[in-house]
Amino acid sequence: MVRRFGMLTTLGAWLALACSAEAALVITIGTIHLDPGASGYLDVTIQSDNAIPGDPLQAYGFEYRITRLYGTGRLEFVDPQPTGFLTDSQYVFFGNSFDYVNTLPVGGVSQTDQPADTFIGGDSTNDGENVTVTTTSKLLTRLQVTSAAGLPTQLDDVYQVALISGGSTFFQDKDSNDILYSSTSGRVYITPEPGSLVAVVSGGVVLACLGWRRARRKKAAASPHASLDSHVSSLS
Repeated sequence: MVRRFGMLTTLGAWLALACSAEAALVITIGTIHLDPGASGYLDVTIQSDNAIPGDPLQAYGFEYRITRLYGTGRLEFVDPQPTGFLTDSQYVFFGNSFDYVNTLPVGGVSQTDQPADTFIGGDSTNDGENVTVTTTSKLLTRLQVTSAAGLPTQLDDVYQVALISGGSTFFQDKDSNDILYSSTSGRVYITPEPGSLVAVVSGGVVLACLGWRRARRKKAAASPHASLDSHVSSLS
C-alpha cells in the first residue's frame, strides 16, 4: 500500500510538472472592418493559460506580417507606428516600459513581400524585473494599418495580420528563459462597419417611404375628390 501510494504521488508530481511545462502565453490579434482608403487599429492582447501562478515576463520581441487573403488591393502598416499604447493602463508593462522611459520607438516597419507589410520590434521592463502575466487579458501591442496604399484596397478585400514565429518573436523572463506561446491571427475586412450597413439600409427605407408619401400627395392633389368618390363608390 505504501509503495502504491508513493507511485501515485510520483505520478501526480510528474503530471503537475508536465502541465506546468505546457503552460503558455496566449497572443490574440484583433479583427476590424475598414472602409476603402481608411486606417484603423488592431489590439494585440496577451494572457497566460496558467491560472496559478501565471507566467513571468521581462521582455518580448515580435514580428507582425500582413498577408492578403482575398482581393486585389494592398494593406500596409502605418509608418511610423504609434507608441501611445505604452501609457495605456492595460499595457502589460504599464509604468515600467523600457521603450517609454528611454523614448524609443516600439519597432520599425519594413518590407518582406509587399511594401510596409512587416512590423518588427519589442519592449522590456525598465527595471529588469518580471511582471506576472495571468489569465486576465492585457494589451501587448496596438497596430495601426491603412488601406490608403499605393495599390488601393477594394470592397470585400480580406487581409490577415499574423505574429510570425521564430526569428524576431520571443517571450522571456529575467533569466532569459524562453516562454512558450501560441497566437491567433487577426483579420482586416475592407467593408463598412455592420452599424454603417444598418444606417445605409435604414436610410434607404426612409427615402423610399418619403418617395411613396410624396407620390401619394401628388396623386391626391391631382384628384381633389378622389377620396370622396372612393367613399361614394363603396357605399353604392
